[in-house]
Amino acid sequence: MSKSDCVTSFAGRFFGYSKPNGIYGDHCKEPVSDLFLDIRQITWLIGTPILCTVLYRYFKNHKEQARKTGVVLSLTLLASRLFVHIISVTNGHRGIWDILPYHLCSISAFAIPLVVLFDIKKLKLPMYTLGIMGGFITIVVAETFIWKFTSLYMLLSVYSHTLLVLIPIIEHARGEFTFDVKKSWSIFVVLIVLIGWAILANKVIFKNQDTNFMFLEYNGLPGDLGGKYYILIYTAIFLIMYLAIFITPIMWRKLRKTTITN
Repeated sequence: MSKSDCVTSFAGRFFGYSKPNGIYGDHCKEPVSDLFLDIRQITWLIGTPILCTVLYRYFKNHKEQARKTGVVLSLTLLASRLFVHIISVTNGHRGIWDILPYHLCSISAFAIPLVVLFDIKKLKLPMYTLGIMGGFITIVVAETFIWKFTSLYMLLSVYSHTLLVLIPIIEHARGEFTFDVKKSWSIFVVLIVLIGWAILANKVIFKNQDTNFMFLEYNGLPGDLGGKYYILIYTAIFLIMYLAIFITPIMWRKLRKTTITN
């Protein structure tokens, strides 16, 4: 890219969306040397669990405020994702079909607000669980702050992925759903449907466009972790998170019960 192609103004870098060749990203950004040591990434990684804990404890005793907060956050999440997808269509290179979500987090960012706003009880457990998983993985893998300059789209990504975790936590605090292991089969059903949707997008809707929705076409893990066996790593990560969400609390309650009895 020549020097004349670069956008140097703050507004141009902050709001800019696509390069001259149509690829997503601002002009002439300087990459971060070590993603995991970036102060923004460290703050996000440490701050999110702390925020979740504080909000959970607060809203557990303020359920009416939890409901109002959940609605407001859901509306802002929905609005932010609609904005990003509309910009993607108007400034991107994949056309009108880009208005729809195909990644797990993108789908969750649309689905979770609708579940909250319309109180769709049957989807609460699967969508909230998948939202937490997707949001948490995104926070951990450190691929949001890849450039030194923080653009609007980085901030919107941080906002939406954080809310994928926070909204379910708030809903759980006010007793709207529980992580019931006996009903967790619904998570697998919804996940299979979403994987099918991503495959359709990769193979048919965006055929020959090198898409990698839900990172199914090629490895989406940092450092190409797992190599050609990356699907096995995906599966392992999912199962570890499933155990952490559903099995760990059961074991903890049993341990406490045993301790109190003794």
